[in-house]
Amino acid sequence: MQRFVLQSNSEEYRYIIFTPTAIAGVPNTASAGETIELQITGDLTISGVTKPVTFATTVTVASDSQINGLATAQVLRSDYNLTIPSVPSVANVTDEVQLQFQFIANAS
Repeated sequence: MQRFVLQSNSEEYRYIIFTPTAIAGVPNTASAGETIELQITGDLTISGVTKPVTFATTVTVASDSQINGLATAQVLRSDYNLTIPSVPSVANVTDEVQLQFQFIANAS
């Protein structure tokens, strides 16, 4: 996957990069224990191709100084020119890819 699909063995494509450009749904205030639904939009770069993507994000306020969350988005492999090698043991790989990341953020 890393070498043949993402080409991440090449320094040029080593990382997938997401650069946020907008966040929608941020309330004016939030208290510990609250869960907030956000939309985080930005530019996603995979293997040298950049496309706009919006992550649906659930954020939980853990304390006055910490939040944690889960962000998900669906992209198409074809939008990023990612091809699956033709191998007999690989069958029926869809074009849709679910991206998901968990995070913890602390105030500094």
